[in-house]
Amino acid sequence: MKMFRAPAFLLTVLAAAPVLAQTCQDTQKLEPKTAQEAGDLWSGNRDDDCLGEDKCKSALCVSVGPSIEKIKGGKMAPTAALRAVFQDLEAAGKGPLYEKLRRRMGLYLAQVSEGGTFENLNGSQFEISAAQRLFESQPADTIDFELYLQEHCSTPASCTAAWREAAAVATQSTLFRRIIVASMGTGRLGMVEYLTGLDARWRHYVLGPRAQYPWELLVNGWRYRKAANLVEPPNNQFIFAHPSTALELSGRDKGQAAASLLLEAFGWNSWTWQGNETRQRFGASAILSWRTTTALAGDRIFGYGAMVHLPHSLSIGYVYRPTDLGRHSLVLGADAAKLFTKGSDARKQLLGGQ
Repeated sequence: MKMFRAPAFLLTVLAAAPVLAQTCQDTQKLEPKTAQEAGDLWSGNRDDDCLGEDKCKSALCVSVGPSIEKIKGGKMAPTAALRAVFQDLEAAGKGPLYEKLRRRMGLYLAQVSEGGTFENLNGSQFEISAAQRLFESQPADTIDFELYLQEHCSTPASCTAAWREAAAVATQSTLFRRIIVASMGTGRLGMVEYLTGLDARWRHYVLGPRAQYPWELLVNGWRYRKAANLVEPPNNQFIFAHPSTALELSGRDKGQAAASLLLEAFGWNSWTWQGNETRQRFGASAILSWRTTTALAGDRIFGYGAMVHLPHSLSIGYVYRPTDLGRHSLVLGADAAKLFTKGSDARKQLLGGQ
């Protein structure tokens, strides 16, 4: 007979395996008859993540669970899922636990904006504590699940009803919290994307439209020293004492352009943002010019005029030299500051060291 004991034991284990592997059931179909049974069901379902968690098998979990995944992926707004849970709660009927949860959910939903944003609202209140209590900080609304099951299991019928109410409230509250947490994750991802773009826009502001010398950063940065840290870069900049190089061509240069040094005394540059890049740039500066070579002896090298800044880093202007026979010159500018600021982190200077 001993030789059959091992196979018999193995058959017993295999027969019991489906029962052991089965964890969550639809909690609304369970029927505990005593406080002991209700307490055991509560502990088992809680430990197996069956009360509103991702293994939950109740009709509400099956309905709302896919929405939570969509909310996490940013494919669905969270407000509709929250209201679906609240509607299930409203349809549950009377009960002291139902009433307390309705009150707390109603207060929460009343604070949700029209756009469905609630990232600054407290969603942790819907988390069941380790002591199996809900809303512990609100004495009038506190729910003690284990105590409720003990007090309402005087008869088999009342015990089943108490269990189903406690399980439903725990499931609804947990789902409500999970929806909020999922939406917060989407908000964090959005914030990361925003901060990445903000950093790119600031770098492009400093190095992109027109490079800025330290004194120009000081002038332009003065406008932002008292602003919030997460401020968007502007769509314009002051130009002040900005050295640059240019090519000049006058009627006496015989088609040979002469190099010159420019000083943009003061000016203004503006643009529009398209994503993290600037578009439709336009500006103007009052300029002083010193020619480094001349086509004819006797040229006066100093002149003054104006320059217009166009898209694609192109600048074109006019210089007048009062005592020169070839006094009128066309100027094509190049921003020499790019040679000195490329790759530098001048953004910190612009933000006042922040």
